[in-house]
Amino acid sequence: MEVYIDKNFVLNYWAVSKNEAPFLNFENEFLKHPNLYTIITNFESLEEILESEEASLFFNDIIQETKVADIVYLPQLNDKECLESCLQNGGFKMFLMEYDNTSTQYFEDQYGFQFLSTQQIQDKWSKFEGLKSIEKTIALPTDCSDNDIFNSWKDLNFISQFPNNSIVISDKSHSQLKQNLLPLIEELIPNSYQGILYISILSEELLSQKKALSMNQRAVEVHQLLNRTFARYKDMKIKFSVIGFDKYFNSGDQPTIHDRHIYTNYFTIKSGIGFNLFNNGNRKVEDSEVVIAFNFQRFNMKTIPAKINGLKSYLKKMRKSDKLDVFKYYPVNFENSLLN
Repeated sequence: MEVYIDKNFVLNYWAVSKNEAPFLNFENEFLKHPNLYTIITNFESLEEILESEEASLFFNDIIQETKVADIVYLPQLNDKECLESCLQNGGFKMFLMEYDNTSTQYFEDQYGFQFLSTQQIQDKWSKFEGLKSIEKTIALPTDCSDNDIFNSWKDLNFISQFPNNSIVISDKSHSQLKQNLLPLIEELIPNSYQGILYISILSEELLSQKKALSMNQRAVEVHQLLNRTFARYKDMKIKFSVIGFDKYFNSGDQPTIHDRHIYTNYFTIKSGIGFNLFNNGNRKVEDSEVVIAFNFQRFNMKTIPAKINGLKSYLKKMRKSDKLDVFKYYPVNFENSLLN
């Protein structure tokens, strides 16, 4: 994970009138764990930081510089070409930079990453903090008056209010696409995004009712269905990919792909029984939960990179393997900025 910290953000931080709740979470559950993320800043060196009382206090008292896993000094960070390069190379990123609201909105809409100025922390971080961990049961029948129950895919719609450029859906099987996968994706698509949205679907089984077709044929059919269904989105380009799951490609040095997850830039969704939750218009009743978590909180910053690295290792082994008669992925040349 990467956190970009603008020099002006640091120098202005102490002048902000801080509402206690969001700022405490911003500092204690995010900033104070630099062992879990890489810092990229336009300070030229540690010496420059130490020359400024405000900067020295920020890095030593809040971020606790001694715990920093890695810090990259990038003086040209605010230059257009440099910033665009950082925005285009994917991954989990948070930008703490002093831009006006118009510029911030432009960057978020064009690139799908969250920008926070010192004046925006109270508003933007309080939204994240309020959604840091949500648990909804599917052990009870649907009841739209009960917020603790997962009632429909619209329960995930709040994620579309935040910047996002990538979605990875990892599940054992995908069936009943029109009741599950398609409406699920619909609720996750960011509202104001205008760039390329990468959506990758990793599955062991596709269209299980079509046994006569090979997995590759089924992947092509799913891919075509996705493109047709979401072709109406004109302000963004959506690039879909379908990836096969085979235990053979699990890498021993990373967590084995097991749980059912959906990863986006700022939220991760977990469902113990997977995401085929609806059948004939009815939600299944199972002893399980749907859990949604904000990625840039201490525990998630620790665990999510390990899981994503497991997926990356899996894909690397898959691409290098010459194992025959197994479906790997479609299309052959696909991208997803979370899996770069």
